[in-house]
Amino acid sequence: MKDKDITKPQLLKEITKLHKQIAKLEKPEAEIKKSMAEIETGKEREQTRNRLAKESVAITSVIKGMLRGDVDNAQTEDRVLEACLAATDSVYGMIGVINEHGKYDTTTYNNHTLQNCAFPEALAWELSTGMTIRGIWGWPMLHGKPLICNDLLTHPDRVGLPKGHVSLQCFLGVPLKRGKKAVGMVAVANKPGGYTHEDRDTLIRLASVISVSRQHRLALTEAKRTSAELEQLVAERTKQLRESEQRFRSFMESATDAFSLFDANLNLVENNKAAMKKFFPGVKKEKVIGKNILELSPDFKETGIWDKYMEVIKTGKPFIKEDFIPHPKFGDIYLSVKAFKVGDGLGMIISEITERKRAEEMLREKEYTIESSSSAIATADLEGNMIYGNPTFLKTWGFDGAKEFFGRHFSDFWVVKDRLDEIMQALRSKGRWLDEIEAIRKDGSLFNVQVSAAMVYDAKGNPIALTSTSIDITERKEAEEQLKKKMHEMERFHRLTVGRENRMIELKEEVNKLLEKKGLRKKYKAPDRIKKSRQKEMPK
Repeated sequence: MKDKDITKPQLLKEITKLHKQIAKLEKPEAEIKKSMAEIETGKEREQTRNRLAKESVAITSVIKGMLRGDVDNAQTEDRVLEACLAATDSVYGMIGVINEHGKYDTTTYNNHTLQNCAFPEALAWELSTGMTIRGIWGWPMLHGKPLICNDLLTHPDRVGLPKGHVSLQCFLGVPLKRGKKAVGMVAVANKPGGYTHEDRDTLIRLASVISVSRQHRLALTEAKRTSAELEQLVAERTKQLRESEQRFRSFMESATDAFSLFDANLNLVENNKAAMKKFFPGVKKEKVIGKNILELSPDFKETGIWDKYMEVIKTGKPFIKEDFIPHPKFGDIYLSVKAFKVGDGLGMIISEITERKRAEEMLREKEYTIESSSSAIATADLEGNMIYGNPTFLKTWGFDGAKEFFGRHFSDFWVVKDRLDEIMQALRSKGRWLDEIEAIRKDGSLFNVQVSAAMVYDAKGNPIALTSTSIDITERKEAEEQLKKKMHEMERFHRLTVGRENRMIELKEEVNKLLEKKGLRKKYKAPDRIKKSRQKEMPK
């Protein structure tokens, strides 16, 4: 198992297991006594005593080093290998591990092994790294079991020795395990007379020390790595918090809205620049920090605002209020107050919305003007589909509600279907169109209107709708028609009257001429001037 594969629960489990194994290893005297009781002869008893004593010394030394934390894996393996050689009376020994590629890497040789090799020590280490696991020496790792071989020449797994390798007569190997998996091996060789089961058991016990040491070292390494990661994480988080706090403070100080923070008793903790400028102009911040909100605004208790803010702290439910505030100190303004819980205290964002409220009032006034206008005002989208009609429009066209015309094309209500291109072109190019046309009521009857249509634009100058104002000019049209009829009758009468007068003038002129021929004075004066005068009175 690689270091990065170990999780924290697994790490805790391994450490607990190590402590149990260490507890067992710290009591070698019990095993020594038990083994000695089973030895019948004095010589065997003495040999066993010496072997177990060596084991005990090695185990105790390794355990103490592990507990102090001053012994690494290499030192542990050197000590254990020395104990293995001494306890089994072996000449040669080695310890190694299976690497991540499934090959064998030797980690420890005894000095005698290296001294008796026919090739340099550096080359020996190079050759014993990355070896394919096979043969007699690889059997314990391949099968996960100890192997005693006192006749190497006849063993079926024998593959021979490389040139220059030390000569071997017998071999004892014990796998190093992590759980049930073989992860390496402790091996000794060339004990005079060959190896016994007691040697195997000794090597198993000493091999367990290496396993425990490795797991302990792994646990320490993982703990140190985890500690380092936690320290780095804490440092990073601390840095992030500082940067976040700095950004927050920078944001608060540069904000145009007023930001205020209060503690659980509504004592002021912080005000940004906008809050100080708006509510405490010319006052230093330290003069107001720490004061209770009732010291700053005594009327909050009477108006119930205090209770609202305390309810926010208690329940965590935000409180939002927009109100007109006639304040003798700050002037008549509209404010939007958003109060919300922050920790165990209260945060407030106060925005002045006087301009917005005034704009809304102006908009409402415009809406009222449109709604109460005596002219019929209607609006359509850019495709000409109706989206609004004021009460006068509904009344004039005979509709009971907007649903009756909503979504229909405006050409259904004005007789303009043969002039749509002309109208739309005028609206796009000039923005307006004006004419007198016929309109169609709900019941299909026609009436005359004067229409003024216009394009509606947004703040960026983009067209968004069409609007029109219509005035019913039916009575005016009827009056004009009556006037035309009267004028026609007057012209006809005038023509009859003027014709009669012209004939009278002609007769008078003839009488005057006859009198002149007879030498008599004219009877009628200036008939031509009368004619001209009458002509001026003729209607045009």
